[in-house]
Amino acid sequence: MRKNIKLIIKAAVTIALMAIVMRRADLRLMADLVYRCDLFLLVAGILALLASHLILVANWKFVLKSKAYQTPYFALLKLHFIGLFYNQILPTSIGGDIVKGFYLADAIKNRVEAFSSLLVVRILGFVSVLILLICGFLLQPSFFSGFNLSQGLGMSAILIAIIFLAFYYFFKSSAIARLIKRFHFFSNIAHKIEAFISALKAYYRKPNYVFAGLLLSFCTHSLVIMENFLIAKSLNIQVGLKFFIFAVPAIVVITLLPISISGLGIREGSFAFLFSLVGVGSSEAVAFSLVGYFILLSLGLLSGLIYVLAPRLGVKKILEESA
Repeated sequence: MRKNIKLIIKAAVTIALMAIVMRRADLRLMADLVYRCDLFLLVAGILALLASHLILVANWKFVLKSKAYQTPYFALLKLHFIGLFYNQILPTSIGGDIVKGFYLADAIKNRVEAFSSLLVVRILGFVSVLILLICGFLLQPSFFSGFNLSQGLGMSAILIAIIFLAFYYFFKSSAIARLIKRFHFFSNIAHKIEAFISALKAYYRKPNYVFAGLLLSFCTHSLVIMENFLIAKSLNIQVGLKFFIFAVPAIVVITLLPISISGLGIREGSFAFLFSLVGVGSSEAVAFSLVGYFILLSLGLLSGLIYVLAPRLGVKKILEESA
């Protein structure tokens, strides 16, 4: 019942946000931008998106390799696209990860390692997004007229330091385990939580793998930035690459807020605000955001074919043979 209420609230928020955004946009202008788009640049943007997913899967394989799982790349790639499909039909952005985790756990017979590998990839991605966000901030501080740059940089540095210290404390100490034992609510699953934390700690004790994982995550999100830049160019939105180095990571962080379905409304409103800082109108910003969303939606729906064909493709058999 609670899940249904949350879903209804999310749907209402999504509709309300989209209604507000669309009221400020000119539908005719949006349609004209899409109609006149440069197909070559649009296809180039789609290819950049696909390349980012290929590298993301390579990172997942690398994380599993650090735990001695020689999982075939193409099997993980199929699982990844199955996850993309579920991301489009489930009201949460982590629905695909849950599905991938269960598929992988069933094959390697270790649910903790399967799900911890996905969480590690998520953590590495979040850290790389923060790094790119600060780089974008440094490259174009003119976004913020009247903003004290030195104060902003100082606050950013403190925030990043706190995040890294929190992760360091989390993975180096046993404080989390002691905290879990104090709460009777977690008593039945305490051993599972501790096993999960131990699996994460084991990965982060290997600095070479951590550095390589961060590098791959950085490449993944850099390609996503390039995808957005090329889509904007295809719609004749004349904004420099430096803008997207800041805007795309900022949107990634903002859309983590679980208040709408698939980030709809939040993403469009955020892009409209950020684009306004560089003189781009709401219609262009919303058209750009929706084109990007429909490309991702189309990729997710096409991934549904992989899900339907998964038994024939032998995904489970390949994973089991490699475990």
